[in-house]
Amino acid sequence: MYYFKVRIRNLILGGAAWTTLSFIWCVPARAAQPMEPFGIGTHWNEHQYYQLAKDAGIEWLRLDINWAHVQPNSANEWNWSNVDTAINKAESLGLKVLAIMSYSTSWSRSGGDINFAHREEFDDAYKTQLATIVNRYKDRVDAWEVMNEPDHNNFLKIGTGTWASNNHPTASATDKRRLQYMHMMDLATTALAPYRSEITLTTSGYANGGNHDAGFIDHLAQQPGFFAKHDVFNGHAYGYPSYTPLKNKITEYETIRDQQMPGAPIWITEHGITNSSPDNPPADAGRYMVRSYATALASGADKLFWFRHMPGGDHVTLLKSNGQPSILLPIYGVMTAHWNDPLSVTEITGITGVEGAIAYRMDGQQVAIVWSDQAQPIALGDLPFTFTQAFDMWGNGITVTSFTTLSANPTYLYLGTSIPEPASCLALFAGAALALVRRAKRPAATVNHFLKG
Repeated sequence: MYYFKVRIRNLILGGAAWTTLSFIWCVPARAAQPMEPFGIGTHWNEHQYYQLAKDAGIEWLRLDINWAHVQPNSANEWNWSNVDTAINKAESLGLKVLAIMSYSTSWSRSGGDINFAHREEFDDAYKTQLATIVNRYKDRVDAWEVMNEPDHNNFLKIGTGTWASNNHPTASATDKRRLQYMHMMDLATTALAPYRSEITLTTSGYANGGNHDAGFIDHLAQQPGFFAKHDVFNGHAYGYPSYTPLKNKITEYETIRDQQMPGAPIWITEHGITNSSPDNPPADAGRYMVRSYATALASGADKLFWFRHMPGGDHVTLLKSNGQPSILLPIYGVMTAHWNDPLSVTEITGITGVEGAIAYRMDGQQVAIVWSDQAQPIALGDLPFTFTQAFDMWGNGITVTSFTTLSANPTYLYLGTSIPEPASCLALFAGAALALVRRAKRPAATVNHFLKG
């Protein structure tokens, strides 16, 4: 349970004095909203494989709605067939969608490919397509994102005729990108204003790694009120085979969130393994994926989207190039089956040689996801809890009496249904605090929509 002291000013009676109210508050854990932490990155043309994602326990799709998808030929012509197909399929399966509105068209862009920003003469067209897309899908898309990795040198390229080039011709390439991004986000703010009370808006998915502008996010943090326009901080985090970059980036995102977006969730919308073949993944790919989810959620992220669903580039994906499951898909299904709807995830600390997390489930059970990289075996008897069931990474049951040591592969240990009261209250307090923050900024009906996911 939690003990609160709240200071309020007695404005009703016209006084200036402060009054202190004290109260204790706690309600049952099952009243809280599930986290729904399991997501993947996908595309509209992979809709025929969404069922496999659903069967594996995936809850969210991060799906791009490319401007060129809906206006391939001109600003006066619309084509919804491709995006409709994907959104309809996701909705039919009960999958939630984070939609990215990004890229440019052949007739609007300032350079040779879709990653070049549009030319200034098409600013109005840019706003129109954002507003039209949101208006069409706002009741079926659960969250929105404007632009993917604007801080990465592969994206948001600045060519001839952009607003930044026209208005700041002597600026450096780095400054032009930053200026163009802020200009496009100003356009987006105007375009989305009529729908803002109805939608959940994340920040752009910042790369914050690789070939990117290392000062980009800090620059945005210096722009008054920029991050506060959003409901979710959205960032990417790679670093295989190490988990340190994932933890460090979440900590970095928390710092910005706490300063400029108090109470907002943090979503890691790209994480995975790069520089490898999806059809021939490294031997530790499955292990790394499960450990990534436990690490991210225990470190403060609310969702983690594995990138990606189908092969593209050099990412290790859930499906092979022929559409058949890779080694990762069944392991993902085992993970979600044993670790479904966590209320909160607590990092295991203070146990020499053991890493992992404990998930507090909606059904009242606790599941420990544990592993060890130590050269010396770790005896389970040394862990500070007892367990009734054990399963390996592939879902095979393990006889409790014979399972005596941990390995590098994650293991699921069922700890029972006796959830410590502080943990159950913590999950509720987080949800209630978030609701209060949102209610102060947006109508109550919007709070309910936001808390769905």
